[in-house]
Amino acid sequence: PSASEWENPAVKIDGYIVLPSFAPPKQGDVVAYHGHVGLYFPSPTGESQTISASAINNEVVWNSWAFRDGDSPTIRRCTCDIPSSNGPIITPLIPEK
Repeated sequence: PSASEWENPAVKIDGYIVLPSFAPPKQGDVVAYHGHVGLYFPSPTGESQTISASAINNEVVWNSWAFRDGDSPTIRRCTCDIPSSNGPIITPLIPEK
């Protein structure tokens, strides 16, 4: 999916659910805002942050993008760790804090 599709909560993306705005994000959730996509990865102190590719300096950055005052990102969570009748539970490989 494109960045705009990740950002649009009306677009269905197989394997992902859109979190309600009041739901706290979890490490590894997909965060989309203003045509950009990153992964939620909180700081060691628990501050909301993302890891994403920067088009400005062509490197991976870890910062508070999408969680600054006034931001309202779309956050999606992979449903692959929900048991199904089609096979075993698959949990995304996201490093723990």
